[in-house]
Amino acid sequence: MISELVSILLLNGTKKKRRAFPSVVKRQVVHNQKGKCGNCRRTINKQIMEFHHKNNDRSNNKLSNCEMLCANCHSIWTRSVQ
Repeated sequence: MISELVSILLLNGTKKKRRAFPSVVKRQVVHNQKGKCGNCRRTINKQIMEFHHKNNDRSNNKLSNCEMLCANCHSIWTRSVQ
């Protein structure tokens, strides 16, 4: 029983490792969003596009969890969550 409790506590305390989106996912998101920010819909310059984990799970790099945002919208969104 004690070993079960210890393993539960250890599992609950571990964070999933942050992973960057693969380039193939990024390219598909840029194509799907037609080069526009997913929030403000402005066209994004390739040098300043940022990719956001929609569900806040930084280990989930599925296409459905990826959104391209301009740097301004991404920083606003990131600050509002923390």
